[in-house]
Amino acid sequence: MRLHILVISIALAATTACNNKQQPEETVTPSTDTPVNDSHISTTPIPLDGCYRMVINKDTARLRLNVVDSMVTGELKYHWYEKDRNEGSVKGVIRDSLLILNYTFRSEGTTSVRQVVFKLAGTSLLEGQGEMITSDTVRYKDISQLQFQNNTPFIKINCAEQ
Repeated sequence: MRLHILVISIALAATTACNNKQQPEETVTPSTDTPVNDSHISTTPIPLDGCYRMVINKDTARLRLNVVDSMVTGELKYHWYEKDRNEGSVKGVIRDSLLILNYTFRSEGTTSVRQVVFKLAGTSLLEGQGEMITSDTVRYKDISQLQFQNNTPFIKINCAEQ
């Protein structure tokens, strides 16, 4: 009888442990060999390809985008007046009216990755700001809680102006 109770206890413990595994976090840039639930990814062609610039006094940022279907790649450069600049590449997806990107950049001799999110606003992009968390990369804790900077839009420009 004790053996029977012991076997049942072990089976229950194993079942409970299997059911309590954490679900893996959703990645921003799904690989091409992984099935994607694309019900939330934009399928409408949006004319996002091109260059954008944001200027605040003597600070500037430049963004160049290449969009294929809902996948986005490009370059992002922040030039802060009298501070270290950082520049690098972006890669991510379009979801609803948001560009959710990983920004891989070099600053002060170090390569880092952080998430950047832009909201479509006509022919401009608004950069999101919010609480960030650090794991392997720096990313937003909750994208739905981001505040978008209406007073500092990235305005679409001719790429020759870059």
